[in-house]
Amino acid sequence: MTEKEIFIENRQSLFCYYLPTDKISNFYWSKLCIVVEEADESVFWMEVIKDATLSNDNLELERLLKESIEITKIMTKAKSSTFLNKH
Repeated sequence: MTEKEIFIENRQSLFCYYLPTDKISNFYWSKLCIVVEEADESVFWMEVIKDATLSNDNLELERLLKESIEITKIMTKAKSSTFLNKH
């Protein structure tokens, strides 16, 4: 790694280190909102596939649906906790 690359890398690290806390939490909050929305949409589409009997492997679909619901619950809880800590 050249000195220039090291300097750029260190400068980027310092920039992240000195970001105001509120900007980091706002960034984290917005990413959590996207994750919850995408997880919820995944559950929706798996339910559509299940209801329309479009899957060739119902056991796998059920497993994935349960897992997606759990991920949605976990991420929704993380989002709620972040919101409460933020305000």
